[in-house]
Amino acid sequence: MITFIVITILFLSIVYLITIRNPKYLDPCLIYLVFNLINYLGTIPLLDFRYESDLVHFNFLSIGLLAFIGGSAIGARIFTVPQSTYDEWERKPLHIEGGIVFQRLVYSIIFISIVLSILYYVAVGYNIFLMGFVNLITGAGEIQDAGTLRLATYNSNVGGRYLFPGYINQLKNTILPLMVVFLWVRTKRLNQNPNWFLKMSSLLSIIFIFGTGQRGAFVLASLMIGIFALTSFPKKVKRKVVIWGGGAILVLFLLSSFFIGRNSNKENKGSITNNVKGLMESLENRISTANQKGSVIGFRKIMFYDQTQWGKEWWKAIVGLAPGVDGSNLSGRIFSLIYGGHGLRGNSPPSSWASIYYNFSWFGIIFIPLFMSLMLKYLYHRFIIKPKFLFRNLIYTSCFILIGTWIAGSPTYYFNVGLLTLILLYLGLKGLTNILGNDINIIYEEKN
Repeated sequence: MITFIVITILFLSIVYLITIRNPKYLDPCLIYLVFNLINYLGTIPLLDFRYESDLVHFNFLSIGLLAFIGGSAIGARIFTVPQSTYDEWERKPLHIEGGIVFQRLVYSIIFISIVLSILYYVAVGYNIFLMGFVNLITGAGEIQDAGTLRLATYNSNVGGRYLFPGYINQLKNTILPLMVVFLWVRTKRLNQNPNWFLKMSSLLSIIFIFGTGQRGAFVLASLMIGIFALTSFPKKVKRKVVIWGGGAILVLFLLSSFFIGRNSNKENKGSITNNVKGLMESLENRISTANQKGSVIGFRKIMFYDQTQWGKEWWKAIVGLAPGVDGSNLSGRIFSLIYGGHGLRGNSPPSSWASIYYNFSWFGIIFIPLFMSLMLKYLYHRFIIKPKFLFRNLIYTSCFILIGTWIAGSPTYYFNVGLLTLILLYLGLKGLTNILGNDINIIYEEKN
């Protein structure tokens, strides 16, 4: 039965990829499907069908994915685009937003993000990335108890203070790096030289995003930057962008891991080969096993025996985003079940599918992915049929990545990674530039 369902999903996915007739790497339905298939294939080996809960878990995972694929196929038929539009998309001329008002607003957003991020780390009292770098230079060795330091940056139960980490994370992990990259791409496409502010902002952005010791934010930002770059450069230079950009991202990821001691291989620390191997094993475990394990155990031991919440748990999670308000404790309960304690030192969220089932039962498993797939097809339709504007490409492609990477927890994931902030930023910039004189000059670039 397992083999049949897996083969069915993979077959439908391949059919979906073959029959879709647009730039595949930009389709948010494809992005969502890829990430959730990874989660699905990582979950299956952890299920034990001697437990009724695990059989239910397997069924709603499979049905949910099939519902999403079916909705994507329906959406592709409803929100159709002429084949000529798909064929011409890569060759559309790139329009680059300019104008003194628009430019000053972008620089202001970067400046505000930098100031607030600095104040945040001053309040925390340290930056783990800088601590690791200083230790490496001075020969002090690996940071001791990096895990506690990391937790203290965002968990008030560990640090003893609430420093608005969710709000700051949206700035330093999403808004700041995206605005910086937008200016870099704009500068390169206009054959200009980067100024000192852009160079300084780039360095600070790297320090800030790694400063809490969490590498996931960097990976997510890299995905957004990568897909944006693919929409911003002509074909003749895309290969260089991918090679050099991918190499730089890999080097930064490995360096940050060395600095902050995030290495699961504790043997033969003096060996570079073993350290790199340990980092790769840690990353593979995080992607294919760690999150899935928490979801399976949490559903097996807690969620399966609770009553359907009918949205109450999601509502608690949303309300809990406000400072000083207790939200959902589900992730903490699962963490304490797996690792002991009282769930105050960490979170282990269930998968997004388990969260959907827990809140809305089979009704949610069928209709939520159907609604999401139709919504994503509509957004993609709007994106692909209109002219290519550099800043618009940045916002749309980044939102596609953020939406597609929801694989764990409640929809508050979208608030925490800055999806809503990004949308409001886009609408706000458009509105302000119109109010202040419609000062967006359009620069027409050569065709790709």
